[in-house]
Amino acid sequence: MATPADEESGVKGFLFQYLQQMDDMYSKSAGRMWGWTDEMGLALCSHYFKWLMDNGQYYERDDERMNELLETSYYQPELKQCYQNSLFMMQEDGVGYCEGYMISSSLPIPIEHAWNVVDGKVVDFTSSLWDWKADDEKRIYFGVEMPKQWALGKMNELMITGPYLKHFVYEQLKG
Repeated sequence: MATPADEESGVKGFLFQYLQQMDDMYSKSAGRMWGWTDEMGLALCSHYFKWLMDNGQYYERDDERMNELLETSYYQPELKQCYQNSLFMMQEDGVGYCEGYMISSSLPIPIEHAWNVVDGKVVDFTSSLWDWKADDEKRIYFGVEMPKQWALGKMNELMITGPYLKHFVYEQLKG
């Protein structure tokens, strides 16, 4: 019988294998996959998923802390607006901004997603609105925390509320 640790290990392995397959597929496409043939597109197709696998990390949830912050925040998250929700919620003291991938036991496919981090743990305000979530739902988060000022600057530059991960990775690759 599989234990919860075995299941988590299996899901982490699945996510890592997914990222490896994406790296293989995109790096061989020479920019055609995303339609990017400019300098940024070519660099990302060749290095994006590898950089993410090397620099990303797994995060655990803290639903208790999320609920505390939801009760005191001026901002109320909106469904299907993970990037916007995470940007607004990072205005709270001690709340960081992350982007990456999430896999849920309720929806077992990797989803590009944004969430917040408090003391190194996930506080996912968007997920508080999901109708299909179960109390025993397991989620794996893998991604990168971005500096607050960088994320706010990118929001002002692009005039969108995300995603920013590809831009962040490209800037890291350029040095």
